[in-house]
Amino acid sequence: MVIFPNLGLPANILQRLHNTFSKPEAEYPGTRFVTRGGTETLDNEVSEAYHGLMHPPSLSTVSGPAPSWPGRLAALASRLATFVAGMAVLSAGILLVVKSPWGAAAWDVFHLGVSGRTGLSLGAVIILVSVAVVLITLALGGAWAVRLGTLLNTFLAGAFVDVYELLHLFREPAGWLWGAGYLLAGILAMSFGMVLYLRTGLGAGARDGLMLVVSQRTRLTAGQAKVVIEVSVAMVGWLLGGPLGVGSVAVAVAAGPCSDLFFRLLGPGALGDRVRIPHPAGGSGAPAGTRGVPASQPQQEVLMPEGKE
Repeated sequence: MVIFPNLGLPANILQRLHNTFSKPEAEYPGTRFVTRGGTETLDNEVSEAYHGLMHPPSLSTVSGPAPSWPGRLAALASRLATFVAGMAVLSAGILLVVKSPWGAAAWDVFHLGVSGRTGLSLGAVIILVSVAVVLITLALGGAWAVRLGTLLNTFLAGAFVDVYELLHLFREPAGWLWGAGYLLAGILAMSFGMVLYLRTGLGAGARDGLMLVVSQRTRLTAGQAKVVIEVSVAMVGWLLGGPLGVGSVAVAVAAGPCSDLFFRLLGPGALGDRVRIPHPAGGSGAPAGTRGVPASQPQQEVLMPEGKE
């Protein structure tokens, strides 16, 4: 049997999650079961990222009496407001980096290339590309990676970018030094906005969902899949006329550490212990076989189907 963390989900949903990850190695290479201490666990970066970002702990798992319906609605409203605020900050960061003369982030190189070729606004292209990415993810069998936050992310990022442009909130930087300031501020804003919306536990963006599905379908880890996808879209965007430059490399290198910093400052939020927050040197990591799941976390069993002879 496979042990899944008790996320407060019905047994039939957990069974469906198990069925997703119990496909043969030939069908989903890279997803495999290993035995540690007599218990079979998913030893795969996809499953870690999947359970961490796509299925955070439910509000019903919090100890104490179950919240009333008004309390649940208030909690959901608070999470939605935080999600929207995070997207607003993230979109501001996107626009700051785009307006710097040093080059845009990988996906925005592609967005700007398409925008220059079609005459569409940057926000409109971001929305259309996000919809296309969601459809590709679904076509690859990644319905499990599409959640409420994925759909909100699809439309909010582009909408905020176009609103900021319409209001002329961010003018062109005057000189290279101001451009460097735009780049630095943009990286910080993108990282902070991403952490802010991920902490709500409503789900990751369309591009992260595609990353997880590509990792599941290939022998690539989630990190390797992200690199392959972003390098590919950046090169296509550059061929279309998008601004690929030093800033593109700076975003790729600095965004991860900045996100770690903000997670350390703000905490995991609704993601709970399923997101790895870096600790100061000397801190102990998760024990082998329980990566991303604390030892005290209650477990829920899901029976594996009988194998056919």
